[in-house]
Amino acid sequence: MKKLITDKTLAAFEKWFYENHGKCSKKFEELLSWEKSEIMDYLFNACETIQHAFLIEFYGSIGIWRESFYLTDNETLDGNIVPWNYTCLRALEKANETFNYR
Repeated sequence: MKKLITDKTLAAFEKWFYENHGKCSKKFEELLSWEKSEIMDYLFNACETIQHAFLIEFYGSIGIWRESFYLTDNETLDGNIVPWNYTCLRALEKANETFNYR
């Protein structure tokens, strides 16, 4: 996952993940750095399918997932149609780039 999300996207994603899926009464800004690490370690140690699902949900919530997916959906690899998982990974990369340049 850390390869698919960088720079300011990572900071925004961590806050979004905590606010939408964290089970704590503290505000994100009040968390100590070790508390943030524990929360994110859970996700970074989860299988790729779970990580990608949360990334897709995040990008969908800010309105850039569909655009990123459609931009990569028609790509080909050496003239052949690419498999869905390749398209999904490319779309995650494109969404990360888009968010970082906003």
